[in-house]
Amino acid sequence: MSSSDSDGLVPGVGPVPAAGMLVGEAPGYNEHVAHRPFVGKAGSVLTAYCRGAGLERSEIFITNLYPYWTGSGNPDPTSGQISEMEYVLERDLRRVKPRVIAALGRIPTRWFLGDVDLDTMHGI
Repeated sequence: MSSSDSDGLVPGVGPVPAAGMLVGEAPGYNEHVAHRPFVGKAGSVLTAYCRGAGLERSEIFITNLYPYWTGSGNPDPTSGQISEMEYVLERDLRRVKPRVIAALGRIPTRWFLGDVDLDTMHGI
């Protein structure tokens, strides 16, 4: 799936503005079909983590760094794909104005913080 296929866009969902924003890497197949981030098994896991932290998903804006399914096997989005579409996340950040951003995974963490070692960054 590429950004030229506008039907495949998986937009972020949640309140605008929102106190918190969760940013994943890229939608999987289930998200691609549903046009919503973090549904299916990934969504169930995310919901459980949110509840464990005393948060409701409806209170958080949820999105992905790269807003398109990358294809069978869910390969990581390439740096070129991310560069081409990062304006979507930047636009959402300006609209949502989150006080807290949680990057879910290595790729969005490095987008926000640079080329960091995740073992070093764990828990920060």
